[in-house]
Amino acid sequence: MDTDTDQQQLLSDSSVHRNDTTITEETLLIDDQPNENEGKDTALDWSTSMISEICREGDLVRLRDFIEYSKQTLHCGRHAAEIADRLDVETGLSPLHHAARYQQLDICIILLSNIAFKLGVNIKDAYGRTPIHSAFRSSNNSNSNKSNIEKPFDIENDLGDKIQATEIWQDEYKNKIPSSDHPLIYLLTKANGNIRAGDKYLLTPLHYAVARNNLAGVKQLITLQEEIEAEDRQEIRPLHLACREGYLSIAFLNKYVFH
Repeated sequence: MDTDTDQQQLLSDSSVHRNDTTITEETLLIDDQPNENEGKDTALDWSTSMISEICREGDLVRLRDFIEYSKQTLHCGRHAAEIADRLDVETGLSPLHHAARYQQLDICIILLSNIAFKLGVNIKDAYGRTPIHSAFRSSNNSNSNKSNIEKPFDIENDLGDKIQATEIWQDEYKNKIPSSDHPLIYLLTKANGNIRAGDKYLLTPLHYAVARNNLAGVKQLITLQEEIEAEDRQEIRPLHLACREGYLSIAFLNKYVFH
């Protein structure tokens, strides 16, 4: 497969090259392991694969159990951060990649506000994609939140104080996130996400948003001052991509900013 074909496939293919070195469940971020006798749950009860599944499914019930586990002891908190902040060996993606890909806004904000991530929103898979890239890899362009409706998000109890104070998270959730063009991208950026990060082909989140014809995402990234002139390895800019694919709404939107 030549470079051009491989690069085009990257915009739509979810596969991960297994020979690339990545941080996975078999490559720990910290050396010491939690004592499995500490807390009511043992370390073996939780894994990156399980948290990834929770994120894909929008399972708020199990996520709350995980957050509760993380608060039991310092060891539990460190272990929770460790398994949430690495790549699942089965899928090659982190829990936040999965949550972003499935548009799980509530899942993302609970994780980010309660878990002490080191890489967090800027963790990369084998292709160099962050969760912000993954937010544009779903075939669903809507910003719908798909978390468990039987146990809805509880703004008073679900938000923690990581990254910023709980009260600020609550204000963001009630007032700023819903009014943004793309709530999930806004959230990931508020959690220190790098919207200018390029993947292994130097494709930025804006390239991905354009490739998916995601007008809301393009608007949000431009509002957040994404680098609109960014070029990939083939010197293709987002506007070039929009014109080539015939995405006129994006091309017309960007004629006022792409110059």
